[in-house]
Amino acid sequence: MPSEILHCTPPEDLCRAPEKVASWHALPVVPRNPVPTLQALFEELHAAFEAEASQGIIIDNSQPAASFARLNARVQALLTRYTKEGSSDWRRYAAFNSHHYIRHLIEESPHFEILVRRGNRLVCWQPGQGSHIHDHDNSHCWLTCLDGTLEEKHYQAGESASPVAGSAFPASALPGVERVTSPCPAMHATHSQRLGPGDTGYISDRIALHTVACPSGTPAPGAASLHEDQVVVRKPGFWSVRGVRT
Repeated sequence: MPSEILHCTPPEDLCRAPEKVASWHALPVVPRNPVPTLQALFEELHAAFEAEASQGIIIDNSQPAASFARLNARVQALLTRYTKEGSSDWRRYAAFNSHHYIRHLIEESPHFEILVRRGNRLVCWQPGQGSHIHDHDNSHCWLTCLDGTLEEKHYQAGESASPVAGSAFPASALPGVERVTSPCPAMHATHSQRLGPGDTGYISDRIALHTVACPSGTPAPGAASLHEDQVVVRKPGFWSVRGVRT
């Protein structure tokens, strides 16, 4: 007797095509670069100056062109990065005065000083406030706008000159004056530029004398700038006509 063939229908669940199971792969966490701090900026600026000084180079506005090109590129990159990446720890030094712009010395090293003028000096300018025409005593000066708007103007001495009243007196006899140039040449503006947040400029006596000001139309409270002066300028020179600052 032939054996009986049984046909079994497998359960429906067994005939169903296997479902695709979604797989998840964890992506590596990419750390965000921290916002630069003033302290980190100071340390990197010091390293940039030390890299040149360690080669026996005297850092001033007559240093070798190749050395200055390296230093200038590094300093401008550091200052621009500090501002462009949203650093704001400079604000704890900011203060304004209705009578005059305010300079705050916030860092000093053997190679430079930094002011916040609202440079490693911080300088704070209310709208309409500005500096006199001044020099930088054979040093480098970088200026970075942190907030608001600034206007920088360059000046050169013209060919015409006029006598200075009282120029027979030595500079030491004039309060606050370290040296006197006579006859006094007329000054002519040769260049003007506006600086906004993150913009960095450079000036030295080989380029021009200059002024810095916060334009009158700038929204309150005004502008703030970071100034890095090298060498340390304790008493910047100013330009005067017959003893009156210009």
